[in-house]
Amino acid sequence: MDIYLRTIGFMRIAVLWQSMSGYFNASLRALNDLPGVEVCLAHRSPSPDAPFDPTLFGWLNPQYAWDHHPSVPRLEALLKDFDPDAILVNSWHVSAYRAALKRLRRPITRVLCMDNPWLGTPKQWLGRLTWRQYIRPLFDMAFVPGERQAAFASRLGFRNSHILRGLYCADTNAFTRTSDATSSEKAFLFVGRLSTEKGMSTLIDAYARYRRASPSPWPLRIAGTGPLLRLANGSPGIEYLGFVQPVDMPQVMWAATSLVLPSRFEPWGVAVHEATIAGLIPICSVAVGAAVHLVQDGYNGYIVPVDNPGELASTMNSVSRRSTTEIEGMQRASRQMSLQLSSTRWARYLVDMLARATSPTTSISEAC
Repeated sequence: MDIYLRTIGFMRIAVLWQSMSGYFNASLRALNDLPGVEVCLAHRSPSPDAPFDPTLFGWLNPQYAWDHHPSVPRLEALLKDFDPDAILVNSWHVSAYRAALKRLRRPITRVLCMDNPWLGTPKQWLGRLTWRQYIRPLFDMAFVPGERQAAFASRLGFRNSHILRGLYCADTNAFTRTSDATSSEKAFLFVGRLSTEKGMSTLIDAYARYRRASPSPWPLRIAGTGPLLRLANGSPGIEYLGFVQPVDMPQVMWAATSLVLPSRFEPWGVAVHEATIAGLIPICSVAVGAAVHLVQDGYNGYIVPVDNPGELASTMNSVSRRSTTEIEGMQRASRQMSLQLSSTRWARYLVDMLARATSPTTSISEAC
C-alpha cells in the first residue's frame, strides 16, 4: 500500500493559485486521481497573454476563478466548506490569500509555492529580513522547482527538510511520443510569452544571422503572444503560430527538432521539460532555471549566454549542421533527461511529503 494511504488514509488539498496552465492542470489531475485525495482550487481567470480555454480547468470542483482580486469572504467560505488538510499557495504576493491563511481556525499544513531564484540582489537581501518577520510565520513548508529556488527558500528561513523540490512538471502523458520515431521535418521552435524578458529581440537577431550563415536554414516557429508580437511577423523563415492551446502543443513540439529559449529572466521554464519529453534538442540561455536539471551541455542540448545573438546563431547553426544520426542521438538523450519528472511522480511525492509532515515518524523505507 502507498505510504500516504497507510499514513493518513485521506487528504484534502486546497490550491490557491494565480495563473493556471496546461501543465499545472495535468499535475492537479494526477493529484486528484490518487485514491483518498481531493483537491479544490482558487485561481485567476485566463489573461490575454495566456488565453487558455477556461473549460480546460472545468473538471475541478469546488473551484473559484477570480478576475482582478480574489474576495476574502469567498476564499474563507471555500476553505471552510472544503476543510483542507493542506494548502498550496502560489507565492506570497496575493494579499487575499495571506488574509485567508491568517484566519484558518485549525492547524493546516501551509505550503508556499515559489519559483524565485536566489540572485543576491539588494532587493532580495532587504526582502529576506522583512519576509522572515511578516510572511514566514504563515507557511510551514516551501515547494520549489529546483536548486536555484531552494537556495532562496533556505535564506527565507525554511529548513532543508521543509523544502520540497519539483514544483513544475510538464504533462508527461501528453508529450510522450508513441514511438521513438522523429519528425523528418527540421525546424527550430520558440514557445513562450513574446516579451523582453523572454529574449525575443535576441532570438530574432540570432535567427537572421543564422539564416545568413547557413546554406540550408531551418525555419523558426514561434508559439505565443505578448507585447513584442510585431517581432514575430514578416521576417524570412519565421512561422508565427499564435497562442497554442495545451491540447495542440504536443503536435507542435513533435513537428520540430530543437527548442530555442534565449530568456533574459526565466525562473524555470516548463517548456524545456515538455521539449525533452518530446525529444527535442533544447538551446537555453544560462538564465533558464530548468536547464540546470534538464540540459546537459553538448549531450542533449546547449546552454548559451544571455543577450548574445552571435553565440546563439552559432549554436543554431551547429545543431542544424549535425547528421541525422547525431540529431537522433541527442533527441534520445533528451528523453532520458526528461524522466526525472512526471505528473504521477509529482502527485505521489507531494502527498508523501505532506503526510510525513503530519506524521514525522513515518519513513520512506516503511513503504518498500
